[in-house]
Amino acid sequence: MKCLSKEKGLLILRDMGHRSHCLRGISSQDSNFHAVWNKEIRKTIAFLQNLDRISFLRMPYVMEIEDWALYYQPEMALIECIRSAHDCVDRLIDSPFHVFDEADRNLAVGYFAMTISFKWKSCLYGAAGDAILNWEGDYLHFWTRSASHKKSITALLNDFDS
Repeated sequence: MKCLSKEKGLLILRDMGHRSHCLRGISSQDSNFHAVWNKEIRKTIAFLQNLDRISFLRMPYVMEIEDWALYYQPEMALIECIRSAHDCVDRLIDSPFHVFDEADRNLAVGYFAMTISFKWKSCLYGAAGDAILNWEGDYLHFWTRSASHKKSITALLNDFDS
């Protein structure tokens, strides 16, 4: 995992064909589709692993985390611990973008799941233009150019609601 400044992260997103979903307001019309999400962390991890199995997001992943004043200190301590283990010395507010390569696949899933369980705002972007925005742990918004991905994600969401 590598941490990047907002400026460098936005350049990578642009090169991948994305725009930042965290930095702007969003309505349900902005994404292809969305779902209410209030699952515990193990279900969230299982859901994200299933998304990975259907190749919804292609590596490398870029994750953007919005830093805000209302986090709990123990949550930020976990994030800082993970970041420092990967030589990220800047504060989250100064380097809110994270790049994960193939070797970091499980870390990316766990890290994103943590931000969902913390009810932070974060977005996970894939190399093929697909993305998931976690809206403070309450909603997951999905962007995809693939009709088959939309169908598979909808089926997964139904499986996780039952």
